[in-house]
Amino acid sequence: MTGRQLFTGAVFWALGATAHALQTDLFNLYGEVTGGFISDEALTNTSGRETQIWKMTQVLVGLTYTADDSAWSARIEWLPLSDDLCFERENATCGDYYKNIGTSLLYFGEHPVREAAALYQGDGWSVDIGRIINPYGLSLDEAPYRHRHDAPHAYYIDKELVSGVNLETQIHRWTASLGVFGGRGDPGSSYNYYMDGQADPNVKDNNTPLFEATLAYRRLGTRSTQTLYGGYHHTKTGSAAGSLYSGKHNDERSQVGLDLTYSPTSSLITGYRLLAQYSQYTLGLTTKGEQGRSTPIQSQDLVKRGLFVTGVVEFGSRFELAYTYEELDRIDTLVWDRIANFDPSHPAFNSVERNHILSIAYQLNRNVEFSAFYRQSDFDYAFISDIKPETDTDKAGFLVHFEF
Repeated sequence: MTGRQLFTGAVFWALGATAHALQTDLFNLYGEVTGGFISDEALTNTSGRETQIWKMTQVLVGLTYTADDSAWSARIEWLPLSDDLCFERENATCGDYYKNIGTSLLYFGEHPVREAAALYQGDGWSVDIGRIINPYGLSLDEAPYRHRHDAPHAYYIDKELVSGVNLETQIHRWTASLGVFGGRGDPGSSYNYYMDGQADPNVKDNNTPLFEATLAYRRLGTRSTQTLYGGYHHTKTGSAAGSLYSGKHNDERSQVGLDLTYSPTSSLITGYRLLAQYSQYTLGLTTKGEQGRSTPIQSQDLVKRGLFVTGVVEFGSRFELAYTYEELDRIDTLVWDRIANFDPSHPAFNSVERNHILSIAYQLNRNVEFSAFYRQSDFDYAFISDIKPETDTDKAGFLVHFEF
């Protein structure tokens, strides 16, 4: 029996053992099931996997417990089926971000769990302990995105599962958080294949502790909200001193964003939302210390900047139309190696990836949602991700989401 099978059996036992108590107000059982048609032309020539007539992308079962007369609560979210990105250099569908069969915004690693944590809520503050989705960037509930294909590239880079402690405080209109975490929830970042690419949100390897800080100001009006938010993320990955694809890499992120909503009195258009975010990432082999001395030519702080804007229009209480435009610098470790050939003045540093994303959603009832998307991406050097020059990279799909 594998560790994953043993863990799955343990989850079934735990849910069964608590089923008798679910009638009380202390427990809440919930779930999500998502699947549909997905076309990804970047996967052309991978044994027909570019077109999935019906693909299940997520099955989630969650259980929350709120202690009676206590500030403590706990939650666990089990994933018997998930569609996170795979990173296997010998698998044509499991390359990097640009050519990957996975659709999830998160990487789950060895254990089929999204969050497993305890939360203590004090007066104006809270502390979250365990395996959680990182606080950096908009939460999955706040962001108007459902999966990797309808989200900006930068949003995928921002979000990951981590293990540790996050402290949050609220003072009037201000919310701030500070987190210290271990684990690595984005194994594809910076093309770092230290220890053959082994990475897991639950295990700290040779990376330094991960620090995240966020700050947001939110103003609530009668028909509108205005939120200004920012964040900082800092860690190192890999091992010093190694080669380009296994050494000590930067993983530094910062962002600032504006999120505006407005609810008019019209009976036709019932809501507008405008979301804009600027991001900056520092990747590549670190230039200081033992790594910089060992690989002076390959070591470079690769600064990647990006901006995306998303507009959302709501019609009634059921229909939603959204469009996203994104620009993101193309430079990364693979481009630094195979295109720039370690030349910091190479034109590749001026290359920009552009994404146009259109999505629609219809809420049939409180349990069922239909959504569709189309994504058109333009980026240079697709061939280094094993995408042939004549191959398009457009993505489209139709998904059905059920929750209880």
